[in-house]
Amino acid sequence: MAGVGCEDLTDEELLAAFEACALPKERFHHGDHIRLAWLYTGRYGPAEAERRFLAGIRRLAEHFGAPETFHYTATVAWMRLVSSRHPGFPGPGQVLYSEWIAANQELLKRNLLSHFYSPQALSTSRARYGWHEPDLQPLPDLDPPEPSVLS
Repeated sequence: MAGVGCEDLTDEELLAAFEACALPKERFHHGDHIRLAWLYTGRYGPAEAERRFLAGIRRLAEHFGAPETFHYTATVAWMRLVSSRHPGFPGPGQVLYSEWIAANQELLKRNLLSHFYSPQALSTSRARYGWHEPDLQPLPDLDPPEPSVLS
């Protein structure tokens, strides 16, 4: 449905708008974050996708005038959840995003991180500005390098 989220944009349009900070704040929803994470993972692999996506989300939060909404641990955790279910890289291959997300609907549930993190763990300064390991159960195994703290 056009106007709700960015599903009316092609993959290339969504990537270009995200990287140019040209996404309207009111249209940028959780599902768009997941789609971008999927696209980034397909293009760059888990570790590089994580690095690039962190920088992009931080830049977008600043552009929206809400840098306090950037959350390092939540961004990395979502990237790792998406990457752990990605069909491979480079490129998304023959799997379309619509097919992949239909098989991974739980990623569209905004509260999914509550299976891995307590509210107390995510509310710390350490989690907001750097990596914090899950305190309830581990994230799926990817073996990526631990991300560095953004300066």
